[in-house]
Amino acid sequence: GAPEAILVHGKPHLGTDRLVRILKAMRNHLEDLGVQFMFGTRVEDVVVSPRGLQGLKFRTVERRTTSGFEPAGELEEMKVERVVMAAGHSARELYIAIASKAQSEAAVQAKPFAVGFRIEHPQALINSLQLGDDWAQKVNMGKGKIPVADYRLATQIPYPVPPPGDLTSSLGKEWGDVADRSEKRDCKKDGRPVYSFCMCPGGQVVCTSVLPDELCVNGMSFSKRQSSWANSALVTSVDPDEDFMTPYIEEALSLPVGAHKAMAGLQFQRAMEQEACIRGGGNLVAPVQRATDFMDGRPSTPGSDFPSSSYRLGVKPAALHDLYPEPLTQALREALRAFDRRLPGFLTPEALLHGVETRTSSPIRITRGSESLECVGLHGLFPCGEGAGYAGGIVSSAVDGVRVGAAVLENIGVRAKSE
Repeated sequence: GAPEAILVHGKPHLGTDRLVRILKAMRNHLEDLGVQFMFGTRVEDVVVSPRGLQGLKFRTVERRTTSGFEPAGELEEMKVERVVMAAGHSARELYIAIASKAQSEAAVQAKPFAVGFRIEHPQALINSLQLGDDWAQKVNMGKGKIPVADYRLATQIPYPVPPPGDLTSSLGKEWGDVADRSEKRDCKKDGRPVYSFCMCPGGQVVCTSVLPDELCVNGMSFSKRQSSWANSALVTSVDPDEDFMTPYIEEALSLPVGAHKAMAGLQFQRAMEQEACIRGGGNLVAPVQRATDFMDGRPSTPGSDFPSSSYRLGVKPAALHDLYPEPLTQALREALRAFDRRLPGFLTPEALLHGVETRTSSPIRITRGSESLECVGLHGLFPCGEGAGYAGGIVSSAVDGVRVGAAVLENIGVRAKSE
């Protein structure tokens, strides 16, 4: 269902609208092969024995129908011998279940992850910054001969952030250029990465929350990229052993089920998302702050000149500069300065930060054997993809799926075709 042009484009783009049709076609193909999809059904636990995985516990979730709400179903059990766990970042209860049932403490490990905001500019501004005013006029909101402009920005911030007078010589360099300042860094060792991610020209900011009291945002573009906004994640790396993670480690170790140090990243994500929800005022309204106010450490206030947003559930001017721990806020601030030097005009009162983007990568990894790809300490479970900690996007998740599929075939004695 995808256009053939993606085979030759340097930056192939499908668009969310096309993806819906493509996924339906893929689902129909798989159903023709005998695959059964159980929509509206959530796996809540795993059943194990000394021999390994024995089954799954699941239930249908509450859902809206034409006559009202249909309550969640009773917990059911399905006997299985092998399961590919390709859960998303939101399957926190499933992670906890695996941590509590696996026969090895090493089945779950903490890993670095990234958090930040979704930054949005007028698309016309990004066109002008990247193409120049004359060429930008030929874009015509994705309908012209010149495609809408995008960007990709990355830097490393020395750790700890040096005094203001020492910043000019150390910021705004490419990732490898600050590696010689390791004596004060380890995140710390090589600097704290800050980067744009999943840049969506002509796109919109969307809600990815699964609970009403936890707010998380992302971005998307339709195939024609004709909206008036450009957005991107603006995120920085979090090391699971940083000092500000200590209270979240303590929370993770005190969980009634699945207590494990590796769960600290999940606790941190949850806390940031709950705070964002509070600052937005509830109902999944997103707290927003001008990028310039973020730099100056003052809450944004509404006004006739306040930037518009593509986020359809509503936004509320708020303070985001004190939401994250100070080391993360400082890294984001210095990165914005660096990005504005590379792309003058990027740091502007027209740029709007949306809180919060916390699920660009999984904070844990369900460990697996290097050859069998089975979960360590839980025979029969095959962790896979981004949610399990083995990928960082759509393409890498698909590649990991191919690897795991071949490993499952090998496990049941079927040799995968080399092609």
